[in-house]
Formats: sequence, structure tokens, C-alpha cells
Amino acid sequence: MMIRKVFEKLAAIALTATLALLTPITAVAGGLGVAPSQFEITDALRGGVYDKTVTIFNSNPVDVEFTFYAEGGIAEWISFHELDDSWRTIKSVFIPANEKLTIIARFEIPADAASQTYNCAIYVQSAPAEDAEQTEQGSSISLKMPVFAKVTVTGLQRLEGTVTGIFARDTTIGQILPVEVSFDNTGNVAATPRIIIKFKYGEKLVDEIEYNDTSIGVNKFEVITINWDTSGLREGDYNAQVTVSLAGNVLSEKEISFTLLSGETVASGSGELTGFEYTGQPAINTITKIMGTFLNSADTEVSAKLLVEVYQNESLIEVLESEEVLFIAGEENTLDVYFTPAAESEYALKGHVNYGGRKTDTRELVLTIGEPGNNTNGNSTALIIIIVTTAVIIGAVVLYFMSSKRGSRS
Repeated sequence: MMIRKVFEKLAAIALTATLALLTPITAVAGGLGVAPSQFEITDALRGGVYDKTVTIFNSNPVDVEFTFYAEGGIAEWISFHELDDSWRTIKSVFIPANEKLTIIARFEIPADAASQTYNCAIYVQSAPAEDAEQTEQGSSISLKMPVFAKVTVTGLQRLEGTVTGIFARDTTIGQILPVEVSFDNTGNVAATPRIIIKFKYGEKLVDEIEYNDTSIGVNKFEVITINWDTSGLREGDYNAQVTVSLAGNVLSEKEISFTLLSGETVASGSGELTGFEYTGQPAINTITKIMGTFLNSADTEVSAKLLVEVYQNESLIEVLESEEVLFIAGEENTLDVYFTPAAESEYALKGHVNYGGRKTDTRELVLTIGEPGNNTNGNSTALIIIIVTTAVIIGAVVLYFMSSKRGSRS
């Protein structure tokens, strides 16, 4: 009898633990999610303004109003704004059922702020449904999730940046040839890179451009386009020596090649991006191979290059470029680029192929790295615990019947 009572209690405890464990998993999966869960602003300058984006996920089956506010010693530094109208201050948003919306959390550092590290939390909260009978189970509950922020104020000015790509495409004579420079501002003040381009035909210098008209904000990524007029030039292969510098420091020097085509030599037919996909299971800090399949349906050979724009929270963060490959008439083959996700998020990839002075239509992919508001490791642990508790229940039941059988025999 004693053994039977022990196992009855053990089974009851295991069952209760399992049900309790299942309940928060269901709650986390529905209602509200935010991304990222935390962020950091380093080397912030007094008087500086820094924008961070927060994406809110409404996984309810109904439209929900979400409010947001900050708590902590620097809460008064923070205001909230629409992504498409960054000057408009907001305190809440309506998000349709099963949709998401990105807002801006703006940090304005006071001129008299002390040099130290500050911590605060931004809370996103859903308003409970007015009529619980019209909602699914649990949707009438107000949910709240934090985004933790760390801001380090210093008196040091860092003027830094990274050039992530330089590109020019084949163009017909008489058309504007755009030279694209991808620049990422990694400093703590606005940056205006100086770009010098020397265009050569063979060894002969035919033109030189100096450009420094684009200012890029802190933590911003931008593709700077410098246009070159090709009117009056001869047909043939050209190269351009591109130098990008910041405050006198050279960040990148690269020589790029392109071809100027006459109207008569432009290939007839067209090219098509027939496939756009990735391989493997994307994960944080893991290289993901992205493949674009290009079909050259022109009647002559063309040089082709795959370009992929990477967006996170609707902001362009990187431009990936493949090697330039020569396609013979009618050839179909793949062009590859490689992307390494740095955080759990949803990334939108927009790819097209530049070929013979033209480009294909754009195709899109979405990479989801982790689930916002959902702890994958926590769920794995939960699954293990569920399996263990289930085994305990089964063992308890078996031993119960064995004990009962022995009792009846005695």
C-alpha cells in the first residue's frame, strides 16, 4: 500500500508539472512578440541622436492596439516614431491580426550626460480586448514584453566606416553609368565619405570624378550612387580605380571593369533570373549559400553578376555580390553569394542579375532565423522534461498495477 501511494503521488506531481510546463509554451507562441530582445549603443556622444528599430509581432487572430513606453534612469531620453515618418512621435500603434509593424526608438543624449553606461527597458504592451467573447482564448489578456537597452556615453568621437562593395555594370554608350559604393557607418557620428573615381580606357585616363555629397547617419548603411555620363566615348572595355576615404584615411581601393556597348552591339534577346533559393538551414553566425539561376536568352555571350540586397526590419543592411561570370548564348547556370546572419531576425533578400548593361526582374526570399518572442533552447528543454515526466507517469502506472496484483495474491 505504501508503494502504491508513493507512486500515485509521483504520477500526480509529474502530470501537474507537465501541464504547467505546456501552459507557458502556448502563451509565448501567441499574442505578442518583439525583436530584437535587446540592443546596445556604444560610444554615444553627448547631444547625439541614435535610432534603433523595434519590430512588434501581433499573432492574435484580431487587430490589437499596442502601447510602448520606457522605464529606467534614461527613460526621458527615449521617444517613439513611425518608421515611414521618423519625425512624428507616437505612443501606440494598431497592428492587424497576424501582422507585424516596425517602429523607431530614438535616443537623444543630453549635452550634460555623464560618461558612463546606462541601462533601461522599453516595454511593448497589448491592450486587452474590449469584448472577450469575440476573441480567441487568451486574447483578452494584456501581454507585456521588454526590450532591454544599454547606452554607453563617452566624450570620444569615432569617425569610422566600412566599404562593403563597389560595383559598375556594362552600359550602352550615351547612357548614364552608375558606380555604386556600399558604405556602412560604424562610428558614432555622421560620416561623409570622399570618393575618387578614375576612369581609364586601357592605360589612358579618360575622366576623373570626386564625390563627397552624401552624409550617412550613425549605424546606417547606404548605397552611394555616382553617375558617369558616357556620351561621346568609344566602344570597348574600361576600368575604374575607386578610392574611398574618410577624414583622410583610405578605407578601400578597388579597380572595377565594365564595357561600353554601342547601340548596334547590344545583344538581342534578354536574360532571366529563373531561380532564387538558398541551401541548408540558416542559423546565427553560419554561412548560408544563396543561389541565383540565370538564363542568357540573348544571341551573344554576356557577362553576368548576381546582386542581393539584404533587409532587416525593412532597413538595407548589406549588398552581396557574386563573381562576374561569362554566359554564352542560351546558357543557364547559377551565380552564388554567401550571407552570414548575425542575429535572430527575419531577413528579406532581394536579388537580381546585372548583365550586358541591363538587369533582370527582382526576386525575393525570406530567411527567418529563430522565432521572435520564442526561446528555442527553452522549448527544447521543455520537450525533454515532458518526455521524462511522461516516462515517470508510465512507470508509475505499471508499478501501480504490479503492486495491486501482488496485493491481490497475498
